[in-house]
Amino acid sequence: MQVLLESEFVPEAGPVPLGIVGCSLARPRLGAAVALSQHLQVVAMADPDTRFAKAWSRTLSGDIALFADLQSLLTHDTVPPALILEVPLSERSEALLAAIPLCRGIMCAPPFAATLEETDRILHAAAAHNTLLMPVFPRRFDPVILYAIEYANSGEIGLLQQLRCDWSFPLSRAYGAEIGADPDAGGWDSLLLYAGCHAADVCRWCLGDVLTVSADIDTHTPMEAHGGRRDTSPLLANLVLGMENGPATCHFTRSRAVHPAERYTFTGSLGNLEVVVSSTTNAASAFPMLTVHRQGIRPHPVASPEFAGSELPAQVYRMKALLDEFARLVQNRVTEMEKGDDSRPALEVVHAAQLSAHECRKITLPLRHSPIFPF
Repeated sequence: MQVLLESEFVPEAGPVPLGIVGCSLARPRLGAAVALSQHLQVVAMADPDTRFAKAWSRTLSGDIALFADLQSLLTHDTVPPALILEVPLSERSEALLAAIPLCRGIMCAPPFAATLEETDRILHAAAAHNTLLMPVFPRRFDPVILYAIEYANSGEIGLLQQLRCDWSFPLSRAYGAEIGADPDAGGWDSLLLYAGCHAADVCRWCLGDVLTVSADIDTHTPMEAHGGRRDTSPLLANLVLGMENGPATCHFTRSRAVHPAERYTFTGSLGNLEVVVSSTTNAASAFPMLTVHRQGIRPHPVASPEFAGSELPAQVYRMKALLDEFARLVQNRVTEMEKGDDSRPALEVVHAAQLSAHECRKITLPLRHSPIFPF
């Protein structure tokens, strides 16, 4: 999937009509990007609490129809061809299956369902109805990360040997919301599901398909705060991925820090390229920082490429670029089979990691079914 800079897309038939389901979840994640996009026009909103939909609709132009739920929107005389679906994971599969026959394209946070079996059912339905499903993987639309991948493969750090992903996050509902998790996804297992999907997608973007997965995952459940004291027991998860074009490792940890951290390290035969997406010293609104490390030489920064929209906060830019690509695909009637799916392979990696940690063995992909544990 290529990064599409905003100057590259010129709509042929005006903005694509868009419906948004789950305004209370969608607005914090997508609100600024939706307002800036010139290629999507919001025409319908649905949320059980109409206050969220009304408040958001007042900030947008045009006549926007308001509905109490997805079913009401889908049974209306005019169903928008494009839909953003932001509902809890437990409701996601049912909502997608209801919307697929009536919409040309649907954008939804990954994973699309809790199990691979449910995901396959959704993908088969999308293929049968020629409907596009767009997972919300905003890192794919960061031009600095794209530049870093090209730099790592250019020979500047020698022959690329491996990729390491490091994620550190507090167990908080706020962080869960930032990566597309449910509002109550404050638990270790819940956050690993979402963060693991995003990290796995970056690895696939860089190094191709995942062939094998080995993992070690802590299963300790943090205790609730009691008497003013928090459970600060360390929690770790390590995933080792055998991939088409080289190995990758994903390291997740629970942190005492208030802010999450995310970085990627490309290791070459002549040095390393470090990509810091977020950290305690890098503002969330800033684009990733690139640094080259070579033996015997002081680390030096790599200048980021110039691109239109660099004045926007990084998270807003990524979401806007994703929305614009979604609009382009819907307008050109690109189907799910033509685009290819990225959501299931990411979920497959996470579930293979859980199975590997449970059975203490390497798992070979593809994984046809989600693991069922006796506990």
